Amino acid sequence: MTNYVYVPNKQIMQNSVELRDDYNKFVREVKRSQHAIQDMRIVLSEKYLNGRGIEIGAFHAPVPLKEGCSADYVDKVDIDTLKRWMPETKEQYCIYPTVIEDGEKLSSLPSNSYDFLIANHMLEHTENVFRTIENHIRVVKENGYIFYALPDKRYTFDKDRELTPYEHLKFEYYNGPEKHRIEHYKEFGRIVSKVTDEALLELYVKNHLDENRDIHFHVWQYNTFLDQILKWIDETNLNIELVEHSQNGIEFIMIFRKLSQIDIAEVLIEKGKLDEAKKILQNELKKNNENLEIQNDLAVISIMEQKFIEAEEIIKSVLNKDSTNEIALNNLKFLNEVLH
Repeated sequence: MTNYVYVPNKQIMQNSVELRDDYNKFVREVKRSQHAIQDMRIVLSEKYLNGRGIEIGAFHAPVPLKEGCSADYVDKVDIDTLKRWMPETKEQYCIYPTVIEDGEKLSSLPSNSYDFLIANHMLEHTENVFRTIENHIRVVKENGYIFYALPDKRYTFDKDRELTPYEHLKFEYYNGPEKHRIEHYKEFGRIVSKVTDEALLELYVKNHLDENRDIHFHVWQYNTFLDQILKWIDETNLNIELVEHSQNGIEFIMIFRKLSQIDIAEVLIEKGKLDEAKKILQNELKKNNENLEIQNDLAVISIMEQKFIEAEEIIKSVLNKDSTNEIALNNLKFLNEVLH
């Protein structure tokens, strides 16, 4: 027996944020009922996600959110078009998109506007993976979280494809994806769609190019994506840190935190990039000249630069404001050891 799936009137939905939120909350709870309690999508979302966030491409599989947590939903087309593209969802409750936008660019969304961002089974569909991640980071607030789930090729139709190399992703970031586009379509056509005749494969590629078709442009398994993203963060000083990761059935999940400017400066100090770190900290100090954490970090930089008088002045300034400040006391102890 089939059930009629109710979708509210489009005009009413467009004019009422509250109705959209209530309807999408209902859809999330329907999805929750289909998950096991120990599913890592639920476990990790409840552990890290708070406030109001954004989810890209949720449609029939939104991440369940805990009570008090809400989201806007981005998709490239409206719900009617999505239902037409995926007729198998006809009798499923699906998320009503609140923002029609390119989820790789998010051009219409303000920077630092959301507490979290979710994009599940999306990055493999992007041609410029690192650029997409960069755009996602932009719209999340400092100390907010980014939640990615990606298919592990060992358990999907990608199982016979070659893993995407790190240098391939770097090339596309710096040079654009155009050079590799035909190569991606050919590989997908040959291995996944099983088009073996060369003439038919050429036609397959032409059709995909003409219609800008969506495929899995990139392929990973858990450990390769983990290695690549950590390497990219390290090489570029990308302002996120990986806080947790887990296998979850046929997929793997990565949770990142967007670093504050002070966090970024401290990472740069650890790498010995003192000029870059000092510039960030001095800018932050202009916003809040009473922030003792910033002053302590500047003292550390002065010690590392062997500007000992400058370091001593900063440390004394901190201790004048907080005589028990443990970091300042440790900095003073280290400075005295260096001087004597």
